[in-house]
Amino acid sequence: MNRLLPSFPVALVSAALLAAASAQQTNETIELFRPAAWPAGRVPAEAAALPVVVNRALLDQLAAADPIRLALSADTIVEGVVSRIEKRSAARYSVFGRFEDDPEGFFIIVVEEDVAVGMFQLPSRLEAFRLGYVADGVHSIAPIDPTSFGECATEEVPAPGQPAAVVPGGPAPLLDPHAPPPDEEPAPPTDNGAGERDDDLRGGCPAPPRHFDAMIYYTPAARVEAGGTSAILAECQLAVDTTNQTYMNSGIPGRMALVFRGEISYSETNDVGTDRDRLRDPGDGIMDNVHGERNTYGADFVCLFVDGSDPDNCGIAYCLPPDSSWGFCVVQRGCASSNFSFPHEIGHLQGCAHNREDAGTGCNYYCDSYGHRFTGNTGFWRTVMSYNDDAGTFMRIGWFSNPLVNFDGVPTGASGDCDTSTNNAGTIFGTTPGREDWRNPRFEVWVDFGQPFPWDGTYQNPWPTLALGISGVYGGADTPLTQPRLIIKAGTSLETPTISKPMRIEACGGTVRIGG
Repeated sequence: MNRLLPSFPVALVSAALLAAASAQQTNETIELFRPAAWPAGRVPAEAAALPVVVNRALLDQLAAADPIRLALSADTIVEGVVSRIEKRSAARYSVFGRFEDDPEGFFIIVVEEDVAVGMFQLPSRLEAFRLGYVADGVHSIAPIDPTSFGECATEEVPAPGQPAAVVPGGPAPLLDPHAPPPDEEPAPPTDNGAGERDDDLRGGCPAPPRHFDAMIYYTPAARVEAGGTSAILAECQLAVDTTNQTYMNSGIPGRMALVFRGEISYSETNDVGTDRDRLRDPGDGIMDNVHGERNTYGADFVCLFVDGSDPDNCGIAYCLPPDSSWGFCVVQRGCASSNFSFPHEIGHLQGCAHNREDAGTGCNYYCDSYGHRFTGNTGFWRTVMSYNDDAGTFMRIGWFSNPLVNFDGVPTGASGDCDTSTNNAGTIFGTTPGREDWRNPRFEVWVDFGQPFPWDGTYQNPWPTLALGISGVYGGADTPLTQPRLIIKAGTSLETPTISKPMRIEACGGTVRIGG
C-alpha cells in the first residue's frame, strides 16, 4: 500500500511539516483534509462521499488543545479542538476531539501506518460523518445515513441451549459523573508477619479504572471492503475507541482495551447468527483456534467483523450470557463505529437490553437495564442500546442511558421504579467485576505479596507472588498491541525470579523490595 501524498515532492512535504510547527506556535487552525480525485475504478457507492487526502504531515504534529478545521462536506466546515491523543507508536495513534460550536459533539481519528479512519458526530446539526480509506493514499468522507443500517439480531430471550443467567431483581447502581463511583467492597487487609498491615505499608495504591480486554477478528471480505490491512486494523481500533468514548460520555468508570486484532480464514454465511454460533463453538472445526488465542491474550470479549453479508442486521451477541463461554459477538464492519454497533453488541454481553419499547423481556440483567429514547430541548435522541421508531425520528448518540447524565438539556435515562427507569450505564458498571474476570488479564497484571485467595491478577484480586504474576503476563511470540505491565504493590518478597519475556515492571504505593 502506498504512503499518503505519494506524488508530492519532498520539498512540499517539508513545507507541510514547517507549516504544522508554525500553526502550533501561533495556535492557528489546521486544515486536516485536502480535496482529491477518486482512484481509477474505486469510486464508492455513496453519492455524497468526498475524495480527500489526509494532511498527515500536520496530523502527526497535533497535540492536545490544538485547533483543526474539518471540511466534512461542502456545507459542513467546522472548527474542532483536540482533547487528547493516545499514542501507540509514531505511526499508530488515536486523536480525540470536540467541536467549538457543538459541545455535545465529538470526533475520533485513528491512524494506522499510511491510513486514517474516523467518525464525527455533530448532534446540533443532526449530522454525522465517517472517514474511510479507498486506495492510493485517497480517503473518503461521507455522511452517515442512519436509515442504511440494519437492526440488531440479538434474541430477546436467551439462545436455545443457553442456560439462563441469574438476574438480580433490583435496579442497577446509579452513576453520578460528578461523584466517585459507588464503593466496591474492599479486600480484607493482610498481615505481613511483622505486625504491620500491608495496606499501611503501601501508603495507598490508587485503583485504576476497571477494564475489559477485547479481541477482534475480521474476515478477508471485511479487509478488502475496508481498503486493505491497515484500514481494517484502524477500524478495529476505532470501534474500541468509540466504545471508550461512550463510556466517558455516560459516566461509566471503565475502559476497554484492544489486546488483539487479526484476520481469520472464514467465508461469511449471509447470516450473522450462524457466524456468531460458529465463532463460539470450540469443537465444530470452524474458527476453533479463536478459543486458545482468547486464553493467550486474556480477552474477556471476542468479536468477529464481517462485511455486509447479512444486510438486514448490523450485529448479534448473546442475550444475558451466563458465563465466559458466551462472550462472543459478530458485527458488520460498516456498522461498528458509525452506528455504535460494536459498543451495542458488547453492551448485550454486559447485561444491557434495548429500549423498553422494543426490548421485550429476558435480556435485562437488572430490572432497569434498558436503553432510552427521548426528546431533548432541540431534538429527538436514542442511546446506544436503543432502536429507532418506525418513522426514523431519533438520532443515535454515543451515550448509554443514565438518569444522572444529561444530553440536550434532559437526562439520557429515566428515573423511577423498576417498571419505568432506564439505566444501562449502571448495568455496565454493575456487571463489570464479573465480565472483567471472564479471563485473567495478560497486559496489566497485579501482584500484592501475601494477598489471600481468590487471585486473578486484577487490582482487586492480585497474584500473591512474583512467580504467579510473571507467569500471568503475556508471553506470546508476536509483538503485542500494548506493552505488558507487571504492577507490584508496595512490599517485600524473598523471591529471585527469572524473567524471560518482555514486560514493564512498576511499583505502586511505595517501595518494592525483591530478593530480601
